[in-house]
Amino acid sequence: MRTLSRYVCVIFLIGFIAGCDSEFRKAKSFEKHGDWPNAQQALKNLINQKPDDPRLHNELGFVYQKRGYWDLAEGEYTRAIVLDPYYLEAFYNRGTLYVKMGQLLAAQKDFEKALELDKNYSKAYNNLGYVLHIYLNKQDEALKNYKKAIELEPGNPTYHENLSQLYKTMGKNDLAKEETDRAKALSAKQSR
Repeated sequence: MRTLSRYVCVIFLIGFIAGCDSEFRKAKSFEKHGDWPNAQQALKNLINQKPDDPRLHNELGFVYQKRGYWDLAEGEYTRAIVLDPYYLEAFYNRGTLYVKMGQLLAAQKDFEKALELDKNYSKAYNNLGYVLHIYLNKQDEALKNYKKAIELEPGNPTYHENLSQLYKTMGKNDLAKEETDRAKALSAKQSR
């Protein structure tokens, strides 16, 4: 009898998880089509079922951010981090939100934490470089971060364009032009 009970519990759990994954895919589909209110509702329903899932809180934070509900987004990203202090994407997403909110030192801290968790996260290097360059006027540090982003993902035209802008700021116009040309060539290659 005990084996049968365990079997029924396992089957129930598998069904529950599969149902949640199906709902998560539905929420992601809403996001893909820009249907933020339905994505928000689907994620809230999932969180009611699995309140301790950091992935759901991170995703709801992303939806809130897209809808302009920055305080709610910050709360969800922070909740995801509390639930999983090694959740790289939540630190990265909260960092991008902090940039939009003008909380630049907090953004810098979150990008640095993301890089502490994954030294090969090119997007975090690029965004950290952007904060250091555009907002904090730390050009040498920005240069290191942009170059590391490009080293990790050389085919990303945005990274080359950001490096070009930094070179312009530094008065290195020849290098700026080289990076702009690279960015244009990569963009053209990607649009084919």
